Amino acid sequence: MRAIIIFIFICNAFAVPVKVGLALRGRTPDDVLQHIVELVSYASGLDIILTGEFSFCGGYVKFVWDTTENSFIPLPADSTDISSIRTAKILDTLRIIARSESCYIWAATVPEHFPVNSNSIPIINPEGKIIRIRRKLRTMGVHDVAVDTTIHLDTIAVKSGGRIAVMTTICYENSFLPDSLDPVGPPAPLWLIPHGSWAAGTEEMTMAAQRWYYPPPETVSLHAIWKVVRDGWVRSDAVLMSVDGMWTDHWATLKINNYLRKPFEYEPIISVDIHRDFVVAVANVPTVDDSLPTLLPDFVPPEPESLVVLPKYSSDVFVIMGAKGKIVRIFDENFNQVDSIFISGSEITWLPMKNLKNGKYYIFDDITMKEVFFQRR
Repeated sequence: MRAIIIFIFICNAFAVPVKVGLALRGRTPDDVLQHIVELVSYASGLDIILTGEFSFCGGYVKFVWDTTENSFIPLPADSTDISSIRTAKILDTLRIIARSESCYIWAATVPEHFPVNSNSIPIINPEGKIIRIRRKLRTMGVHDVAVDTTIHLDTIAVKSGGRIAVMTTICYENSFLPDSLDPVGPPAPLWLIPHGSWAAGTEEMTMAAQRWYYPPPETVSLHAIWKVVRDGWVRSDAVLMSVDGMWTDHWATLKINNYLRKPFEYEPIISVDIHRDFVVAVANVPTVDDSLPTLLPDFVPPEPESLVVLPKYSSDVFVIMGAKGKIVRIFDENFNQVDSIFISGSEITWLPMKNLKNGKYYIFDDITMKEVFFQRR
């Protein structure tokens, strides 16, 4: 009987170890670059390096396709702006690192001017070429297919053999994406979230995952990100990794559950190595050839019973769930009311008006008040 079980596993379960380095965001893009240098000096054999959202938000850059290199080339959007010049040079350095380490780099995120200002992730392949610009969905989920026709999915080769599908969602896309686009197969078994506060939740996981996030926030509902799983963007046993170094300088982890794999063949996380400025995580990830079935669980995360606002830190829109009453009011840090929203349905959004300043705001539904931070980019 033991031999039969092993035979079935070999024939049907195509999972390979994937080594991911998660780099902490610093106060400047140069800090992040230094953390990546420390990461690759410590860890060999990396498949992917992921940084937190806004890690490279210095000056604006533009990407120009070079037919000789078959790569996008980062250039300063303003050739006279020192910050833009520096950001472009850092991206060139990341290309050198990707080539020397033969790994992919998800450089999250870069302020890009194309054709309007975008929050973008240049994806660098092991040859040091920027093969794709992963641009964040427009506010309220409006998507221009001419800007990014493969909004979420990248299929990459890993050092241990085989190819895996990788899903990427940025910040409020975790709420808007399922309502804006239809998923493109295959469902991804590896899910990267460079804005980690969206991955925070209870210890009752709805997918096999190791979640990394900054900072350890209060318990929130998994309902927000469940739509991405429900709509088939990722497998229901996807390994989820997220990093968000915007606001604190320490790591936090949540536990792992894996009860959806049918049959249960392997533990998704092999090892986790935590350092001050980076983490190295190795996960068993199914390849595109994997044929084992995955099932959506009978339990679906309920909508939150009280007010939840995601993300806590945003440069654009806030998603409000679980609000009670008829209206949500927004106050500035001096408790002057600056906006209000009528509650319609289980999920509403707040897009700060153009005249509002960066800073702390309070969202109140007459029962619960939540503190959020707005930083316009």
